[in-house]
Amino acid sequence: MNKKWLLYLIVVSAIFSSVTYAIFFHLNIDENNKWSTFFSFTSAFSIFSTIGVYFWQKNDALNKQKDIDDRIIEKIEFKLKIINLTIISLITFLKNASNYDIEIDRNVAIFKKISPLIKIGDMEEEPINKVDIIYDDLDNEINQYTMLVSKKLYNIIKDINVCERKIFSTIYLYADHNSYIKNNIDNSISIESEVEIDAKEAIKYLISHREEISKIKKLIYNTMQ
Repeated sequence: MNKKWLLYLIVVSAIFSSVTYAIFFHLNIDENNKWSTFFSFTSAFSIFSTIGVYFWQKNDALNKQKDIDDRIIEKIEFKLKIINLTIISLITFLKNASNYDIEIDRNVAIFKKISPLIKIGDMEEEPINKVDIIYDDLDNEINQYTMLVSKKLYNIIKDINVCERKIFSTIYLYADHNSYIKNNIDNSISIESEVEIDAKEAIKYLISHREEISKIKKLIYNTMQ
């Protein structure tokens, strides 16, 4: 049995026993009225006990919900840091877009430097930089709790997922502008527009996505208060 519930039962039992004893042996109540007084007390005591149990259970449920939310918030905050770093990396490459070819391979943006080539042994190989955009393992780890978290946190998780897809769409549309889309794109990701965009437009969109992430961080802070 929960220690809090055990304490509650002990306190309730002590109060009930003390008042009952007082009615029959201590208070100056007429003998004919002692039992009616006892039953009146029992009725009132039952009502107040029920109210007490209700608020106790409600508070206990809120504490359990807070424990669940606190555990998942740590993972969400980590994901937001990763997304923020992803946006910074993408913007860095896009600012030097003329130096790179880009491919989208599933959930990864691959930036291949056009020149100069680096020499490895007797072979010349292009420097390749990969930027993960969608983090399946981390997403799955968070999404498995979506049915357990509070409504506020559930909506925050949805907003993060939407923002993550927007980032992917932005890079997809930029890569499509440069005709560097591979065929094995994750079918679960919907592209919001068929309009191709250049590097400057992609950077503008990524900056707006970063602002969305900042707003989500503030929402999480408010949720924790």
